[in-house]
Amino acid sequence: MHDDGYEYFAPPEPTTDEAGQRDEPPGPTPIGPTRRAFLAQTVAGGLSLAALEALAPEAALAHLGLPPEAAPGGGEAMAAAEHTARVTLSVNGSAHTLDLDTRVTLLDALRERLQLTGTKKGCDHGQCGACTVLVNGTRINSCLTLAVMHDGDTITTIEGLATGDELHPM
Repeated sequence: MHDDGYEYFAPPEPTTDEAGQRDEPPGPTPIGPTRRAFLAQTVAGGLSLAALEALAPEAALAHLGLPPEAAPGGGEAMAAAEHTARVTLSVNGSAHTLDLDTRVTLLDALRERLQLTGTKKGCDHGQCGACTVLVNGTRINSCLTLAVMHDGDTITTIEGLATGDELHPM
């Protein structure tokens, strides 16, 4: 292996022609990069791309002629902005206005955003009933419905069934 990272064929032996002059063969012929040089170039290229994405994803993608949605993580921020809706829910007698991702289930909005953890996440398939809430007086599985579908609805969770300090038999 040579300093430039390439392997070369061994040069052919010099020959003499009919006049007795030596016929010098051309220099060594490269056959391509060695495995070590190939790996080093691949790693260097990957690190360069990672640095470009970390430092300036929009500029790097514009340089490559790609839209900003193609950026890892960059597209999520744009998707989050375009998939957000303002939802007003009346939960246990209190009105709550939330800016939610349109893909958030009612169960996740109640548990994660409103901190009402009495409604449980069980099977996430609507079979166990742990996520049951009352929406406008009708019981539903909150894990199977999106929060944005209930904008303006009245929702009663297990916490809302209690009267004061007296717990509901449920």
